[in-house]
Amino acid sequence: MNQGICKICGQTKPLIDAHIIPMSFFREFGEVPKQYSTKANEYPRLTRRGIYDSNCWCMDCEQLFKDYDDHAALLLKLPQPKFVGDKTLRVQVDYQLMKLFFVSVLWRAHLSGVRFYDKVSVGDFHAARLREMVLNRDAGGVEEYSTWMFQFNIGDERDSALPPHPVRVIRVLCYRFFIVGFTWVTKVDSRPTPEIYRGIIMRPNEPLQVRRMDWQTSQERSLLLGAVQNTTESRNTTA
Repeated sequence: MNQGICKICGQTKPLIDAHIIPMSFFREFGEVPKQYSTKANEYPRLTRRGIYDSNCWCMDCEQLFKDYDDHAALLLKLPQPKFVGDKTLRVQVDYQLMKLFFVSVLWRAHLSGVRFYDKVSVGDFHAARLREMVLNRDAGGVEEYSTWMFQFNIGDERDSALPPHPVRVIRVLCYRFFIVGFTWVTKVDSRPTPEIYRGIIMRPNEPLQVRRMDWQTSQERSLLLGAVQNTTESRNTTA
């Protein structure tokens, strides 16, 4: 373990190999997920331990995320979509734990210095509020960092992950995460959730709604194919 200053408690302690997205999202599948960058001249990097940062926080602070990460593992048990249409999975979850999972992953990605997460920078105001929510187990209101989710009818490309990145959804700033067939979008904006997605954001005492989407026509697939092309061209250039 590296000795350093923990980014959460501020103390000098041994720092662990901290996972931003929980390792369980990688362990569930037999193949190691391919981590693709959308930047040119960067190769996909394979690791059997997922994506981790050795310079973030200590073991004591890692425990802050355990309940959230364990609850999110429910997502991995969702059936794989086999057809396309106006279909929505409704999953019974604990609103507080599930919301704080999404909030904490966003905060962890912001804190990380790993290149895979370098597009996640929420600013000081949001970083302070995300920290407060995680440490106080405060899921906030429905519109505060509202999150909605999709699952794709994906095939061989399921063992892939793309760097999370900011997106504008009808002018509202959000961050989008994609890994092993799932995409979730978290709003980081004072404006309300765009009306088109307002009906599927997380709400207390209601199931988590996971919208099934067509992988072949998705923006995620276009990004993935572009990342693969960048990687192939980079390798051909350096060969």
